[in-house]
Amino acid sequence: MDQQPASKIKRLLGIISTMLLMYAAPALYAEESLRLPPLHQASYSIEKYATQIGEMHTRLTSSDNGFIYQSTTSATGFVALFSSDDLVETSVLVQPAGDQQHLIQQREFTSSQGRKHRKNQKITFSPTDAQHVSISGVYKKRSYQLDTVAPVWGRHMLPLLMSSNLQQSPSSQQAGFTITDRGRLYQYNYTFLKKEKLRLSDKQIPVIKFKISRKGSDRFSYVWLSENHNYLPVKIDQHKDGELHISMLLTKYRRI
Repeated sequence: MDQQPASKIKRLLGIISTMLLMYAAPALYAEESLRLPPLHQASYSIEKYATQIGEMHTRLTSSDNGFIYQSTTSATGFVALFSSDDLVETSVLVQPAGDQQHLIQQREFTSSQGRKHRKNQKITFSPTDAQHVSISGVYKKRSYQLDTVAPVWGRHMLPLLMSSNLQQSPSSQQAGFTITDRGRLYQYNYTFLKKEKLRLSDKQIPVIKFKISRKGSDRFSYVWLSENHNYLPVKIDQHKDGELHISMLLTKYRRI
């Protein structure tokens, strides 16, 4: 692993989280309903330059009026010497009374890497009618307001959104979502590449490989999704400047 300044290494947790932003795409193809996978826990190993630098643990649980989806990313090994705070991201989901099954909405997203971290953020989603949503956010201690066409989601929801899309349309060749993050709206495309086999926990499992990219960006990601895991990612490779930048691999998955 290359020797980097401590301040740059400390930002790696943010980079790890940001790579999940590579899951999204335009709302033109997106399903408006959200079909969640079963309640579950999952763990991922994160590597950079073939060296493990972190772990991510995700958990989808039920609450009194909906669901909580939370992920915790921790640095490991050499990186942990320079980044002691975990990155904790939480999405609050609700199912409004009277709505049909699976019409689940996101109401809140928070991202925290230590109480005083300058890039902590909080986003609140408030539907104004059936087709529009008002977004209130705080990023770098500054407030902002967005009013846009629904559906719009926080980037933290992207694994669940891809799972939902493929549960409803298993043969989907292209799909996508509109994502809000740090006071802006982003649109990404993801495209089916092929079906193949992937070794996971000493077993060969069938997976579906997609490429995810954003117009105007030279970054892209490959993501492998498994029907056996309700189309949740089992592997992610992010490429930057023509080279593999960060990899994530599923190490544990359990329904709860």
